[in-house]
Amino acid sequence: MQITEKFLHLKSRCSHIPTDIIETYFPNGGYNHALDEFFGADEKTIQILYHLTYPFIGKKLFDDFIFNRLVRTLPEFIVSLIKFGLDRVVTLKDFRACDGQHEIVLSHETLTDASEAVIEAMDMLRAIEKKQIEKLSLSDLDELFDRAYKVTYPQAFYDLLGTIQVLHQSVTISIESLWSIVDPSDSKHIHAKLAKASLLYEIVGAGSKPAQMYATSESLEKRDEIHSIIAEDLRLHGYLDSMTTQGQLQPSQTTIPDSEDKSKFPVLGSEKDEISIEESTTHYGEVNGLILHLPEDQTTDQSIVKLDFMSSDNKIADIKLSHMEAAFLYYLGAEREAGESYWLHAPNKHRELLLKIWNSFSLPQSFENELELESAQKDSTTWIWDFRNTNRKTLRNQIQRKIKYLHAEALDFNLITSIKPKSPSRGGNYKLNNQITSFEISKPSR
Repeated sequence: MQITEKFLHLKSRCSHIPTDIIETYFPNGGYNHALDEFFGADEKTIQILYHLTYPFIGKKLFDDFIFNRLVRTLPEFIVSLIKFGLDRVVTLKDFRACDGQHEIVLSHETLTDASEAVIEAMDMLRAIEKKQIEKLSLSDLDELFDRAYKVTYPQAFYDLLGTIQVLHQSVTISIESLWSIVDPSDSKHIHAKLAKASLLYEIVGAGSKPAQMYATSESLEKRDEIHSIIAEDLRLHGYLDSMTTQGQLQPSQTTIPDSEDKSKFPVLGSEKDEISIEESTTHYGEVNGLILHLPEDQTTDQSIVKLDFMSSDNKIADIKLSHMEAAFLYYLGAEREAGESYWLHAPNKHRELLLKIWNSFSLPQSFENELELESAQKDSTTWIWDFRNTNRKTLRNQIQRKIKYLHAEALDFNLITSIKPKSPSRGGNYKLNNQITSFEISKPSR
């Protein structure tokens, strides 16, 4: 049977899709018309679908057994394809509409933009692989993180959105595994419906491997175990190569340097890098205290802010922080000193502290503007009301990266960890690691 005939043959199988699934995607009707359009595609488009490898393996749709499984187990995937339209599905990898660095919350309306961001992150990860980890500068990593963490999602999806989500998860999990930036309490909206998830990973193909490994590690007491396994797998086999003109993803021929040589994984960039990191290891032991040195000059964000890591009275190491990173850490440190939690859940209850933080650093005007708000705004640009966990997560990851670069045994832990939200609408809750028992502020000398 020819490919076109095979494709048309699948249309009759759609009669078994549950009505409630159809009504979810077509609440105002129009399904039958969309169905006819989908299966009425020209031969060229059908050929492209057959050879498609992003964001899923198109060839799998032409397999009777797999298609029947999709109808039975993952009908939302089939209906979402029909809703999105075949022409748009097969050109998804080519379309470019993303507007800058703004956060993209994955939805049917933002699918194209989210897809572009995911492709950019995948390409960037491959480019880093070819450049070799030991030759990276901090600007390389910053660009990768900016691209990879642009996309967020409120839940686990099992339709066309799910394929983009799985690929995005694989990229971020790969990054976090390779650079040991792991938050054990971060669920990443795991696809917990096992039968659906298994089929979703199957149709996405090789690009789903890190996400699948992570998702199946739910039973592990420490998720960092699976991150180590994923990192080793990536070092042995490399990440996925960028797409060819046919959109095919192939295994990369480059490899990541042996992780045993940690002095090369990665090294710092040139002196011109914006992020400056210092290592001043003098003793080793369990870090249980922090000292945040406020900047000498609060009128410029170029004035240095340092964070000391303490083991009792011994200084382990220190890092330099941006003023916004320091402001975020100041808030969490004050929470720990007060012996309380969930201060990020209700920032309006801590205005006096936030004002004190405002006066301690050189922060953007938007920070002060948000101090007086009683609730989050859609255009919130600081971490104060960031319940979508965009700015907070970025700051947390930036701080964690700086710590990891020190390669100090005593600092091999997550300084800032996430905690479950009190309410679904107020995510992005963080706290200092429980082993931090003291937090001090060192004021400017003047």
